[in-house]
Amino acid sequence: MHYKFIAPKCVKSSFNSSFKISWPCTIISIVIPTHNRPQALDRSLASIFNQLDDSMKCKFQIIVVNDGSHTSYEQQKDCFSKSVVFIDVHPGRGVSNARNVGAKFASGKWILFLDDDDEFKYGYLKKVLTIVESGDGNLFDFLWSSVQENSYSDGRCIGRKLIKYHDLDYNRDRIKEKSISVGASYGFMVRRSIFENLDGFDTSFSIAEDTEFIVRLLTLKARPKLISTVGVIKHQHNQGRLSENFMKYSSSLVYEKIFLLHSDFFRREPQLYASLLYWSAKVHFESGNFLFGDACVRCLLKLIFVRFIKVCILMKSLIQIRSRQFNKDHD
Repeated sequence: MHYKFIAPKCVKSSFNSSFKISWPCTIISIVIPTHNRPQALDRSLASIFNQLDDSMKCKFQIIVVNDGSHTSYEQQKDCFSKSVVFIDVHPGRGVSNARNVGAKFASGKWILFLDDDDEFKYGYLKKVLTIVESGDGNLFDFLWSSVQENSYSDGRCIGRKLIKYHDLDYNRDRIKEKSISVGASYGFMVRRSIFENLDGFDTSFSIAEDTEFIVRLLTLKARPKLISTVGVIKHQHNQGRLSENFMKYSSSLVYEKIFLLHSDFFRREPQLYASLLYWSAKVHFESGNFLFGDACVRCLLKLIFVRFIKVCILMKSLIQIRSRQFNKDHD
């Protein structure tokens, strides 16, 4: 695998062992992996530049990683060469590796991810910049936003869905529980030092790599934050039946792999375990994989039963304590 890069002429390139590009004043580095979708990339980049005013431009670094595409990106390179770092990776090794390569070239304190067929909602970049520049930037390690999901079939939009995360800043446990369902395309931003400490996304995962990464973030006690407003418009093309979309997750048993890989974490976090178990069961049932779907349900029931027994034991202990206190008061 080798890299071919095009850095903006106004930026000094210094390619040392850490692959960093010197980009003055950068606060947030935006990493966009792309594969054979130059026209979609145009829309993604336009959604960035349309909301960067003169005071913001120097604070954002934009990195596009072309993951082994056969389609030409020369037009995009010519058009955006003054403001975007283009990196060609050949041969391509998948989205996890592409994001990791982009992160190696990042110079911002934060890394914000965007897929090449999605776009940032207008105002989102100013919102995240304001947050990290304020005192709130010291109170969290990763964040995500609500998203709008547009589905297409044969080039025609057939539906829109809002995936809304309500403001839960008052409840840190609920934020942790919600974070397990977040994807890297959900306006996801992470502190670069932590991303590097975790060695980025696990490239052995071709799907659900973002779920596995967030589990590692939470294992590290990274602090989550959510933005309730829509930050990203996702464009889902060639949508078939729901069962077809879930099949690759079910057949690969990717969630079971995550459970095994991080068994200690899920043992300590039964609520997160139950949340991901429920999703895994849904994926299997929608795919017609009833054997593993039933297995997930049994695990869920066992988890619920164990917690119920623990609650009963706790209630019994409290009643006994209260009874002893009552008897003592009336002796």
